[in-house]
Amino acid sequence: MKRKIFIYVGGLTSCEKGAVGTHTKGILKGFLNTQLFSEKYIIGSNLVCFQTFEELQKIDLSALQPPASGFINKILFYKKYCNAIRVELNKIIEKNKEAEFFIYHRFALNLSHKIILAIRKLKATKTTIVLEYNDITNDQLKFLAQQKSWGTIGSFLRCNFITEKIVHFQEKTAFEKSDLNVAVTDKIKDYILSLSPKSNAVVVPNATDIDLIHSDVDITSSRKKLNIPLDKYVIAHVGTLTSWDGLIELIHGLNASKHKNNILFYIIGNGVMKEKIISLVNSLQLTDNVIFKDAMPFDEAIEYVKACNLVPLLKTIVSYQLSPIKFYEALGMGKPILSTDIEYINEIKNTKYGKVVSFPLSIEEISNAIDHLFENADYFIDKQSEIKNFALNHHTWNQRVETILKVTKI
Repeated sequence: MKRKIFIYVGGLTSCEKGAVGTHTKGILKGFLNTQLFSEKYIIGSNLVCFQTFEELQKIDLSALQPPASGFINKILFYKKYCNAIRVELNKIIEKNKEAEFFIYHRFALNLSHKIILAIRKLKATKTTIVLEYNDITNDQLKFLAQQKSWGTIGSFLRCNFITEKIVHFQEKTAFEKSDLNVAVTDKIKDYILSLSPKSNAVVVPNATDIDLIHSDVDITSSRKKLNIPLDKYVIAHVGTLTSWDGLIELIHGLNASKHKNNILFYIIGNGVMKEKIISLVNSLQLTDNVIFKDAMPFDEAIEYVKACNLVPLLKTIVSYQLSPIKFYEALGMGKPILSTDIEYINEIKNTKYGKVVSFPLSIEEISNAIDHLFENADYFIDKQSEIKNFALNHHTWNQRVETILKVTKI
């Protein structure tokens, strides 16, 4: 049997904070836990956060710094970066001429199509390319423009007929040249096939870390560590503050709750919506209820989730369904969830591990849901082990990787 070598090809920020960084670590852990591969590599920039992954051979391209500005400079840089990846892949192949290569890559605009085309030119015995595609790029750009996240010129440059076609071209090329396209929802898979009908695509929702599920989740000790009052009901949002997170509606719902004086809402993270959210909190005189914390390392941020009673996942963008990692992390810590009625985060309707509210979001419905969850806080604390076991049995990175490997028949 031929030796099999695993290579994760990252982007410009492989150790990126938030969901992308968590996703990369999760996928790598899942593949490292398999016994299929004799060697495992990661190629990309900013690989500091993978130092503890001892089996993983790291090829860091951080010396290639992207230009601060200039359209032509950026185009030239992308070409240079992709060529550097090709050179490093060739080195690995030359050392392992008879091996089979399994290459995993998460889609990055302006990079992925070039990277995958470069991989296709490599002279390896057998190469399997798996492309992960988690968000529909043009939908996100249009939604952000509608929310006035940029000025008029910025919105036009990102959302016009020509830009849309360029994005479609890059995506279509990447989809067609990959052996398998991994989508986290049905609608994302449908989108992939709309651009590339003959592509091989599979739906595999996101997941959470087994180590997180097995970690000690003690509300009392976490609150003492963070100096959070033990007698308060705590809601915790961790992540980039975007316009599709429903935080504006959630704060209005909190303000309308009859229990608001006993509720603390921790918002951990930065983003384009932060100033707007702070302004709303001030105008509603909720400064004693809503506490802001800047973005922090994962291990610190997750402590706030361990200390909380409720994780909110209210969404305002529904065009391609949603499978956010924080949904599975919340389940992994045994936390109830307040979510919008959108596939796949409405899964808790069947499990009774939280509350689902309709889309479009209704302030009154959110307020009523908060009151219901507050009044049943002890019930959900008692359910903690059951919720964690549900995550363990259905939503781990190991299970996710096993599904992908079965589809590729490696």
